[in-house]
Amino acid sequence: MSFVTELKRRNVIRVALAYLALAWLVIQISETILPLFGFDSSAPRVVVIFFGVAFLPILILAWTFEFTSEGFKLDRDVVQTSKEVARSSKTFDRVLIVLLVLALSYFAFDKFLLSPSRESAAMEAVRRQATTEALEWLENRETRATNTIAVMPFENASQYIDDAYIPKGLSDELRDQLGRIGGMRVAARTSSVIFQNQTLSAPEIAARLGVAKLIEGTVRRQGDVLHITVTIIDGESGFADWTKTFRKKDNDLLTAQQEIATEIVALLMPDSDPSLGRSTLATLDASANELLQLARIMFQDVKDQPTVKVEQLLNAIDLYRQATEADPSSALAHSRYADALLYLGDVESAGVAIERALEINPNLSEVQNTLGLYRWIRFEDGAGAAHARAIELNPFNADALAAYGKWLWHQADTDASESYFLRALVQDPESLLRYTDLGNFYGVSGQRDKALEIAADIQERFSKSPEKAVAFLVLARIYELVGNLDVGIAWAMRSRAADSEYPDALWMLAELYARIGDEEGARYFDPDTSFNNLYWLRRYEEMIEVGDELVLENPNQVQIWYGLARAHLALGDYEQAIYLLDRQGLPENVFVDTRRANGIEALMTYADALNANGQTEKAHEFAEFVAGIWSRLILTGSQKAWWPNMYEACARSVLGEDELALETLERVVESPGLLWYPILVDSPCFQKFKDEPRYQAVVQSVELRQKILRDRLPDTLQRFRVVP
Repeated sequence: MSFVTELKRRNVIRVALAYLALAWLVIQISETILPLFGFDSSAPRVVVIFFGVAFLPILILAWTFEFTSEGFKLDRDVVQTSKEVARSSKTFDRVLIVLLVLALSYFAFDKFLLSPSRESAAMEAVRRQATTEALEWLENRETRATNTIAVMPFENASQYIDDAYIPKGLSDELRDQLGRIGGMRVAARTSSVIFQNQTLSAPEIAARLGVAKLIEGTVRRQGDVLHITVTIIDGESGFADWTKTFRKKDNDLLTAQQEIATEIVALLMPDSDPSLGRSTLATLDASANELLQLARIMFQDVKDQPTVKVEQLLNAIDLYRQATEADPSSALAHSRYADALLYLGDVESAGVAIERALEINPNLSEVQNTLGLYRWIRFEDGAGAAHARAIELNPFNADALAAYGKWLWHQADTDASESYFLRALVQDPESLLRYTDLGNFYGVSGQRDKALEIAADIQERFSKSPEKAVAFLVLARIYELVGNLDVGIAWAMRSRAADSEYPDALWMLAELYARIGDEEGARYFDPDTSFNNLYWLRRYEEMIEVGDELVLENPNQVQIWYGLARAHLALGDYEQAIYLLDRQGLPENVFVDTRRANGIEALMTYADALNANGQTEKAHEFAEFVAGIWSRLILTGSQKAWWPNMYEACARSVLGEDELALETLERVVESPGLLWYPILVDSPCFQKFKDEPRYQAVVQSVELRQKILRDRLPDTLQRFRVVP
């Protein structure tokens, strides 16, 4: 106690606190100021080290010397009265208070002003770099970085049909196994398997995938021995750099995977750890390995089909479950099990599986990506963080890149999301899904020229592929998004001709005809007039009758509930609209970082209904939130899109900012896309302007565009040589 009393008397504690406050303040300021004068990132570390080293000497000086009215003197030479001690303590207290106030002020300044701007600048730098790299690659497909490889589908050279799964599973697992090795970029599966039945040369395939090496293989059975021949082919010359045959018993594929990966890594990355080939295996259990391969092939086939084969999906899920039982310690087995369950819609079971995967190994890109998908479906915060972590663990995970791009898009950060869509396409350049994501992104955000460039790429790459029916429908959607609904109809016709059993083509045709105001055409392709088309045709009472039946059959289809709410709002049944949206978790589901664009639209419907129902306080709160999101979108790459301008205009109307609402609404006339006519004419937030000439001009402009599209449709269909 006497020592503590002496510390207080000599003001050592006060000096220590003041020193720490000063040190923190100087360190924080140095991190901001020093880079402006050309210092690198090591400069702030030097400042930290300086204050750390000086701390103990400062305390010794505080113990040894005393501050008096005559300056600093040795403590033993100073005789102070109690008043002088109190005066000295007060001086140090004032200094300490000033430093603490300065530190707290800078903390607030940094948190609320500097940090957001720094994060924005950092994101902009990342976006620029990623976009530049992606665009350079797209423009020059011959550019191939070191250690970039593509694992092609292995061939079955056996006469046994039952062995067909072995080369498929082996090449898929090897591709993933190598992809988990830092420093090695492996082309995504979708882009690799597309060349399986094509006659392109090795240099042509390598150029299209942007890789330096191709890995090919064959599997041939002799009795119970599998002869697995693996070849590394140079992407420039097309000649084999290395070939080796591995002979393994058919129950020893796991050892084969390990040895093949070890040899490849040693050849392509000679300075790497030799154990990498084993450490990145999905499982060390042979039985679990075989089950994972079988499940993966079956599940991939489900995802490759335009319609879900439920029975096959259930079989794949059962195989994944068996794999987790065969090897309970495999994080990837649990993660893939969770992924398949999410695809089925069994979110609760998927949650148990992904939690187990995280307990085993959270540092796997696939595990983190599945966690992000799970959180997204559950409306839980943290989906973006999980996808970002997946990318950090594997910068070439195309699924994680695309998922993070979508997440950023829903945070109203259009500019940043573009770079991740581009990076996903770079990693998976032959995947229709990646082109679809990017085309939809450009179309929805009003970037017409870029959307049309993607459409041209899709047409060139997929017009003769097995996926052409789906590709043509993707083209129909892109052209619809950029306002060329007549061309969209023509591509939907081609999709229907390519696969008469593909129901989505008929639904798209009916929707597009309804969108341009051609009820007869819509009825031709949708004789029973489905729920969606009743909306486009503004037949709200019939829409509600159909929707009430649909929600009984599909209670988890949130789009049906949102559509019903819009119908009730248009009919003036505000309380029912509010009730329906309350049941779907609004507004809470929009106040999380896993919100959806359709959820934000539904919140605008909610605010509009509340306002029309006299509940103005809540309506204004939600409208303010919506307006903020849409205005950010407009500022970050979606300036020409109709939907953020239209919904912001509705929000401004609810807030009573009528002049700003009309000014914002007028911008939709310049949008390349065709806005949703029922919202424009039937929403209460716009109905208040029905006698306003500026509003009437917008309505007339939309109706004129619909007429122009109807008038030019026959010529467009003739040009595309398609008929209804």
